[in-house]
Amino acid sequence: MSPRAKELRHGSREGLLLRLAIVLSAAAVVALAAVTAEASPFDMWVVIVPMLLGIAAALAPQGVAPLALLVYLVMLWVLVSDDVASGWTLAVAAAVLIIHTAAALVAAVPVAAGWPAGIWRRYLVRVVAVFGAVTVVWVAVRLAAGATLPGGTVALVLAVLLAAAAVLVHDRWLRRSAAR
Repeated sequence: MSPRAKELRHGSREGLLLRLAIVLSAAAVVALAAVTAEASPFDMWVVIVPMLLGIAAALAPQGVAPLALLVYLVMLWVLVSDDVASGWTLAVAAAVLIIHTAAALVAAVPVAAGWPAGIWRRYLVRVVAVFGAVTVVWVAVRLAAGATLPGGTVALVLAVLLAAAAVLVHDRWLRRSAAR
């Protein structure tokens, strides 16, 4: 058995779930890209290469594999999508954010180490804040392109912004009450 396999076999549950999140998020982008490009399930550049990069990023998140995966997925989406301001682009952005965050977390904590409770809250606040900003930029791009926003999209944007604000206020409240 290889040293990497032994290391992963004794990994923490949280670390293994985050590695799974990397692979599943890559698979989600691949599925969206394959449907958008009308590619076969065995298309080398749309399906196989990004899935191999996703597996490599999950196995070695502290290396260059996560960066290669993120760059490849963004380039792939820009190449296969006719309308990069579509709602699916927001889903791809969420998957890219999950990959980035999961890889950063897994790379920062040793494989078998326990996960402090505060790290989850800290990263949740960051992810929600970043996704709120991404959503605002997406709406701005849609409006700049002259596209109208259906009512469901407006509700989604308001819900994301409200959730981001609630998480940030809750985090601030927790920090202040912990400081007392």
